[in-house]
Amino acid sequence: GVQTCALPIFVFSSEVSRYSRMFATLNDLDTPEGSVKTFWWGARTQALNDAVAAALKTGSYWVWFISEDYGFDRDVLTNLISRNTAMVSPIVVEGQEPFLPTAWTAVDGKGGTTPLLLNQVTGPSSLIEVRGASVTGMLVRRAVFEAMGAPWFRVTEDVPEDVYFYER
Repeated sequence: GVQTCALPIFVFSSEVSRYSRMFATLNDLDTPEGSVKTFWWGARTQALNDAVAAALKTGSYWVWFISEDYGFDRDVLTNLISRNTAMVSPIVVEGQEPFLPTAWTAVDGKGGTTPLLLNQVTGPSSLIEVRGASVTGMLVRRAVFEAMGAPWFRVTEDVPEDVYFYER
């Protein structure tokens, strides 16, 4: 059968009209048959956990996360699914200088991260193993969430929810 995909789309701003281009891009996104696009509003960490719980409840095989202020190609999701791995993320860069990727190669004892450097990326079709990456763009199989158990995301004194997720 078809492996459906829940698409929790996180929109944190009350100024949704600012993101009309992103919504148009999502409308044109190539998705597996039976996919459901769901928009989650509210506090980021709670919204992430609520989206995962809803995806598990509805039987989704995949969960893909994207934030309102990032652009992406129409085929990004099908390309990520074709990687056939439990978790995968595109290279996403910060929105301001020095434009570092939001993926990291190490975590120190205080929750700080060592960013992936763009010169470590060898080509558009390469898979690069990293210690973690921003939730934005991340595609995760259901089995990962089931093995972890809730809460999947949590902010602590030492780490943001992205680092918490990957370290678990």
